Amino acid sequence: MGKTVKKLKASTKDAISETEWVAIYRSQKGLCAICEKPLRNRYDMLSHGETAAVDHCHAREKQLKKAGVAPVDAIRRSIRALLCAYECNHQAFTKYWSDHPERLVRAHKVATEFPAQLFISAIRPLLVPVSFESKLC
Repeated sequence: MGKTVKKLKASTKDAISETEWVAIYRSQKGLCAICEKPLRNRYDMLSHGETAAVDHCHAREKQLKKAGVAPVDAIRRSIRALLCAYECNHQAFTKYWSDHPERLVRAHKVATEFPAQLFISAIRPLLVPVSFESKLC
């Protein structure tokens, strides 16, 4: 009887190094890029705050993979910012944000400018040009 082989899937958690994660965290002053709540530094066991999620654009990741970019590189190129794991990363554009217009402005900036890309090193140039739709991902 053959063994079932589990397919490994690239994830945002493994796509960036500790150095890159900490650089993004520090650039955001340890705060969620949208609601500005303090985030817990995953590499500092004494830090306090919300669990941080590495936010990325799924549409951009998919387009890059279709263009032949390796899965981990596609994730790296689609990372936008660190967000609090529940409210901002999973409650996108719900009543939670609609009651806070300043959060909508920050969310739009994160979704369109990909601020974390400034801190992700050694991104190899694309061999194939990829055009991205201007919609929010």
